[in-house]
Amino acid sequence: MNLELLRRFVTVADEGNLSRAADELFVSQPVLSRQISRLEKEVGAHLFTRTPEGMELTEAGALMYKNAQDALALIDKGMREAKEASLGEIRVSIGYRFPTELVNQLIKTAQSFSPEVNFDLIPIDYPDSSCGLRSGECDAAFLWLPIDLAIDYVEIYRGPCMALLSHEHPLSKETMVSIESLINDPLVTIKCNDQVFSDYANALAYRHGTAPKIAYEAKSTEEALQHISLNEGIGFALTLRSKFHSWESVVWVPISDMEDCTFVLAQRSGKTNPALDSLFRAINKH
Repeated sequence: MNLELLRRFVTVADEGNLSRAADELFVSQPVLSRQISRLEKEVGAHLFTRTPEGMELTEAGALMYKNAQDALALIDKGMREAKEASLGEIRVSIGYRFPTELVNQLIKTAQSFSPEVNFDLIPIDYPDSSCGLRSGECDAAFLWLPIDLAIDYVEIYRGPCMALLSHEHPLSKETMVSIESLINDPLVTIKCNDQVFSDYANALAYRHGTAPKIAYEAKSTEEALQHISLNEGIGFALTLRSKFHSWESVVWVPISDMEDCTFVLAQRSGKTNPALDSLFRAINKH
């Protein structure tokens, strides 16, 4: 099995559609279809179910997808580190989901403590709530708790959870809302591979055993905001994001009785990286 074949499998899984994946990879659809069939033959299992809507991962395919993502991330990280070692550089990779002035300020302060260290900020898309920690792609990450991963962390920010409401929602003019007033609304969620974080983001602890009604599962914050703006459902989000994601017909309202959000710098438990010390010192100083 070669790496290119593995990368193409991941692209098909990400796109959920053979035609879109072929366009993304600049190959013809028949060629890509044959390559996926070849991979399935090598693995000895069907990885996709072909449906009118596109390509859905089978149970075996979902397992393959997760492991392929992790393997490719580690290989890319290994190649990057080998190149850095040959150049005599000290580099630290920091995963994040969305940029903030606070993160940039912390990085600059850390660089003043340790000018010999290069901090590489790596954007990580959903559904990875660990921002590259789980796969090993990143040495550390700016992320939101809770997370289903053993980590050591330092807290950066804590603030109220926010309700995202269409301007047509009856509570959109309120300055604050309660979780109980929203608990029966359908949700627009964002796909996440961490059940602990997903349960928190869907307010599962406040539903008294009743599953949320999912109106739409988005792949990004902007896609979720679009569907909320159409009043298809509501969303729950983390405080800082209101400053970086705006949508004219979506309002952000603090929730009075839901657990606060916590933003942290984290690394995998048991792992030590002296090059990260300056960044942790910068946060403590902040």
